[in-house]
Amino acid sequence: EEFEGLATPASAILCLSMSAICERYDLIVDMEWIVLISVLVAMMLVSPVRMFSFKFKSWRWIDNKLRYSFIAISILAISLLKLYAIPAIIVLYIALSTVRWIAQKR
Repeated sequence: EEFEGLATPASAILCLSMSAICERYDLIVDMEWIVLISVLVAMMLVSPVRMFSFKFKSWRWIDNKLRYSFIAISILAISLLKLYAIPAIIVLYIALSTVRWIAQKR
């Protein structure tokens, strides 16, 4: 139901989507921001934060509230934000997992 650290595909999608946005909209990004984001993503790969997975043991709402809610928010974000939604979804995934992990530790 969960795993430790950010999954490699999620980190790759985050980095590639940000590059695609910059390329698509001719945005100039300072190298410092690229380095900072790269370091943060690399730290998340090896972090102790427990990230929720998308493996469903059942289809019941009660067992999968977080997963279903995240999927619904992601679909809404993609329909509204298009390409900008991809990094926002990954950041939301990291934030939700971190808050969930902290709450479980308490």
